[in-house]
Amino acid sequence: MNVETVNLDGVNPIFIGLITPIIQTTLNNRVNPIRIVDGRQLAVDLPVAASNGELKAGVDDVRAEVKDNMLNLFVIYDFNGGKSTTQSATP
Repeated sequence: MNVETVNLDGVNPIFIGLITPIIQTTLNNRVNPIRIVDGRQLAVDLPVAASNGELKAGVDDVRAEVKDNMLNLFVIYDFNGGKSTTQSATP
């Protein structure tokens, strides 16, 4: 998030030029970076019944880009697979 404009009501116009940049910088520094999603929320853990295994995909990196009024997330996964460690109950 980038604060581009700050409008101060009730402040003498003489001081607005001095105070506004300080407020903008303070807001930008305290708010950024905004965490939109956590990598754990995007992780995948899928059972593969045919092989009695599981596929795990952990998130290595998430990069965000704002372009054309849209937020694009680029997610890099680290895939691992193996035998299932959980027992599934069969009816």
